[in-house]
Amino acid sequence: MIQNKLKYGYLIFLSVLVLSCGGSGNEPITPEIKSPDVVNLNLPSNNTICEDGTNVTTTTSDVVFTWAVASNTDSYELSITNLVTNVVTTKTVAHPVITTTVNLTRGQPYKWQITSKSTKTTKTGVSSSNKFYLAGAGITSYAPFPATITAPTFGASVTPVSNKVTLTWTGSDPDSSILTYEVFIDTDEAKVRSYTTPISSSTNSYSATVESNKTYFWCVKTSDGRNISYSLVNNFKTI
Repeated sequence: MIQNKLKYGYLIFLSVLVLSCGGSGNEPITPEIKSPDVVNLNLPSNNTICEDGTNVTTTTSDVVFTWAVASNTDSYELSITNLVTNVVTTKTVAHPVITTTVNLTRGQPYKWQITSKSTKTTKTGVSSSNKFYLAGAGITSYAPFPATITAPTFGASVTPVSNKVTLTWTGSDPDSSILTYEVFIDTDEAKVRSYTTPISSSTNSYSATVESNKTYFWCVKTSDGRNISYSLVNNFKTI
């Protein structure tokens, strides 16, 4: 009798243990929230020499932008940067529309990209960027695109190596010409902006001699032998 009671109690214990471990089986399954896809850019294509657009006035044109559709996306943010003034124009387009028109100043270089967004997540998909020149009245030869500074990044703190910091940038030309560069660097921003005392470079880098605990300003002049352009003035701090 005692043995049967012990056996019965043991079976009850096992049943409770199984129920507590197995749960009710009705717990909701949280669906996976996927990040928005990165889109492929269509038009204007990269390094377009003379994007015509539709002339609206003597100084502005309407430009049509198109891109590929992205999954897991509710909207697209178009970002257009004037590479001379660094003014950024943005426009939001609701998915699944993949084209929009923006009025821009003629005769200027631009770059554009698309950020895919979703209301279900803070994650985004950021595309690569395309550069183009918007045609201007009477312009037959276009200057190189302003150099894009790659390092040091704006406002970075840098530790010099043997009192030197390597400056790097990228350059491109809509006419596919051979490019040369001049670097302007100083602790006085006004001197850099006056574009005096240039340092020539045939490559996309320059090893600058610097002092510790200083803020340096610098920019790059790009030439294709006929036309020139200037990058934005960047700065970094030495440690």
